[in-house]
Amino acid sequence: MPFGFKLGQSNMPVVGVDFGVSSLKVLQLTGDSGKIIAAGCAATPDDLIEKPAARLAHQANELPKLLRECGIKGRRAVCSVPAGHTFVQHLHVPRSEGATRAGEVQNQLRTLLGADPERFIVRLFNVCEVTRGGQRCEELLCIAIPRDIVLAHVRALAGAGLEAVGVQSEHLAAVRAFDSITRRVEDEALSSIIVDLGYGSTKVGITHGREPVFAKTVHVAGRQLDRALAKARKCAVKDSRRTGGAIALDPAQARIAAATAAMSMNESAVPGVPIARGATAPAPALASGPVVTAEDRRAGSSPQILCELGEPPVETVDTGAASTPILSAIADEIAMCVRYHQALFPGRKLDRFVLAGGEARQVELARAVGRAA
Repeated sequence: MPFGFKLGQSNMPVVGVDFGVSSLKVLQLTGDSGKIIAAGCAATPDDLIEKPAARLAHQANELPKLLRECGIKGRRAVCSVPAGHTFVQHLHVPRSEGATRAGEVQNQLRTLLGADPERFIVRLFNVCEVTRGGQRCEELLCIAIPRDIVLAHVRALAGAGLEAVGVQSEHLAAVRAFDSITRRVEDEALSSIIVDLGYGSTKVGITHGREPVFAKTVHVAGRQLDRALAKARKCAVKDSRRTGGAIALDPAQARIAAATAAMSMNESAVPGVPIARGATAPAPALASGPVVTAEDRRAGSSPQILCELGEPPVETVDTGAASTPILSAIADEIAMCVRYHQALFPGRKLDRFVLAGGEARQVELARAVGRAA
């Protein structure tokens, strides 16, 4: 959930920091037009990918150097917390008011979390009214992050000389990143599904206008795909993927949203600045306007092309039969998310599909997700 502090105002734009699984990413945008001032990333060592505490400690050490190399100035920062630390669940709370409602929410959370809810920072969103067991209930979307995890990320920012003005879950960061293109009055009737294909997990969010009505973490993503390919190729997981392939950005592109940096910033981004240190630039979403090329991380083939929203990728990549179950699993999970939304809101179709995240550059994965949505 947003975790904010009212600090002194600064003329410098807020710095976005994504403590991601496969890389640490930083981004700074202008406050008026949303253009990129600076951006960069630092890859996570392979031996730390599955060690969250050690990974965060490493990224905290890398962050000051990355900020200097990118030329980022300013002290105010927002960051995202990896989805693996975030509890996401839809609750069904019998209609009531005041202390009764709050108590019911607390009781459900205590059971689901297996811990005192006070140890978590909890954000609740009203979704709709439903009937469960013949009783009218409120459907609530709950997103919770342990307080100690939030504070660990605040300390990581402080160690780099940054003051935390927000800590966000990846789900809400991806949703909020598209607020700037969902601001017209008629957009309130727009239903969007945003799929963030990451390396550690896949995040799904559905919004009505700007308001989130569904969220889920799918624990199948790029890492599982690499494992399957490594098994098929009889090699180490680190050898089944390739780093160092930079994304080529066309300076004329005008509407790549910064959702895939997973920042809590209501901006859209215009590329055309150097990308520091990382294996990749902030990964592009499939948004109206731009065409982005990227080297495939696994196949060793020619560059991929991610096309405008609604168009299929123009090149195919043979990821091998080993990847098929992984692609199917992700597609099935997303299809279930769509069906759940349809059950909650019969007759309300999804108008916009946004594919974001570093793994969106894997064309077969992008196609599988597109078919599911």
